[in-house]
Amino acid sequence: MAFFYIAYKKQLFGVKYIFIFFTILSSHLIFANSIADRASSISSLIGQYPDSAYSLAEDLMIEALKRNDEYGIVQSNFILAYIHDEIKGEYGKAIIYYLEAIRYAEESSYDNVSRDLISLHKNCGVIFRKFKSYTLAEEYYNKAFEHALETENEQEKQSINYNISGLLMDQERFNEAVVILTNLISKTSIDSRNYWKYNNRLGLALYEFGDYESAIEAHNNSLAFTSLSNKYHAYAMHNIGRCFSSLNNFNSAYSHFNKALEMKQNLSNQSTLFSTYSELGNLSLKNGEVKKALKYFNQAEKYIDQIGNLDYYELFKSKADALFLLKDFNEAKKYEDLHSESLNKYLEVQKDIQEIDKRYNMDLITKRYFDKVEKQERIAHILWWSKLISGSLLGMLLFTIGFNRYQKVQLRKSIVQDLIKLKVID
Repeated sequence: MAFFYIAYKKQLFGVKYIFIFFTILSSHLIFANSIADRASSISSLIGQYPDSAYSLAEDLMIEALKRNDEYGIVQSNFILAYIHDEIKGEYGKAIIYYLEAIRYAEESSYDNVSRDLISLHKNCGVIFRKFKSYTLAEEYYNKAFEHALETENEQEKQSINYNISGLLMDQERFNEAVVILTNLISKTSIDSRNYWKYNNRLGLALYEFGDYESAIEAHNNSLAFTSLSNKYHAYAMHNIGRCFSSLNNFNSAYSHFNKALEMKQNLSNQSTLFSTYSELGNLSLKNGEVKKALKYFNQAEKYIDQIGNLDYYELFKSKADALFLLKDFNEAKKYEDLHSESLNKYLEVQKDIQEIDKRYNMDLITKRYFDKVEKQERIAHILWWSKLISGSLLGMLLFTIGFNRYQKVQLRKSIVQDLIKLKVID
């Protein structure tokens, strides 16, 4: 009788730990679902309440890191990066969060995490391109394209090719850009919003290539998509105005710039007025109407704080030229100095952004070390529990020692490989 009692107690002992194991497992599954829901809810707040979304994303990341929830870590970094990128215009900070999200997504085996790699790499490419770090931009666009090929995502392939066309234009590789854009247009319906995007950029590429007539044709084709808002029609009008200005057709240029100006003044984002006022100033200066040019330059200057980048240095140079022609030498000197100062700031920011990738990778070596040590401790903890559940203490103890030894060797190898990649050691 005592024998059966002891056997019964042992069975209960085993059932108890099995129950604990499945309770822990189910709690992790419930948490995973709540993470996905929370990430989705936070994303929906970004447009109207970016500060609240940012704070909630930070909380989500802290909780996800504690639980080593890969989906939560990737999504919270993605959200924080997006807010820095699209809302705050803090591209350096955005890059760091994007790179963190990429790191966790690349190491994950879960589809719901790894599928974000296309957007993450593409967004990094966009930011590096903004700062004219073309080598890094091309690297990240290519990584995004590789993931799109692997997943057979045709829509993303077109989107990345569109981004690559812009990168080629930035590097004055206009022929290559025209080939990509012409191919995209051939696959796009006239009823698609992308038809406007592709034709508009084709027009820009042809303009830079000096084929102004073909550029006007491409921009007019973009206007065929009639359901576009005034913002997109305004861009097309502005770009056609630039073409006519280059053809010295001043009347048509003024007409299109003024139409663009009229449309832009009705938009909530008034920063777009900067470019059109600047172009009208340049057109007037070219046409010998110096006082009129200065009036437009003064208007453009009002929007400098709203444009979110340092491209305004060219405005200061144009304004200095106009003031010099009007023999206002003191003011001309002032704007020459402003031009030099703003150009230096622009160059400094570009230098900083090009160093971000290397600085991040150096920090990453340390991060990876501590992440992997923590992972080893977590595995050892799990194995300790499994020893209790299995009852095979000696066998599991030997396995644990061997497994930890293997992990440490792999950790050292990984760190050495990272250092070699970064050319810190040979």
